[in-house]
Amino acid sequence: SLPPSPRRRPGMQGRPAVLRAFPSVSSEVSASGARRWLLFAAAVTSIGLLSGVVFGWSPMRRILRRDNVLVDRCEKGAEDAGPCDAQELALGLIYTMGSWSNQFARLPVGIFLDRCGPRITVAASSLAMAAGSIIFGLTSELPGLVAGF
Repeated sequence: SLPPSPRRRPGMQGRPAVLRAFPSVSSEVSASGARRWLLFAAAVTSIGLLSGVVFGWSPMRRILRRDNVLVDRCEKGAEDAGPCDAQELALGLIYTMGSWSNQFARLPVGIFLDRCGPRITVAASSLAMAAGSIIFGLTSELPGLVAGF
């Protein structure tokens, strides 16, 4: 007594052959289609919102210069002449450390993702991003700017 062929089961006629072969999976796949699109949209949105941290450094650097952040590193009287070398080096250090840590974190975050799953990884990453943004926004000293970026 073999089970009936998947082609003869009710409700299976309009489905692809792969899904007809596995009827218990086919209902899960069709039900999770909307969820997959929602997850895709959330991923694209988070990438769009968070990628500006590194790629948006050029305008951020202009804003930091305009607001005289790290201008205390310049020699006395040189503040009004524009950005000095010491200020530019400090701003370059912030970008270098932020970019390096962004690239370096891929391996540990990947391991964390494999061990803890995507929900916990996304939540932890979002909290770290929020904490870094708050630190970067509240400080004007080099160590805080490096840690926040």
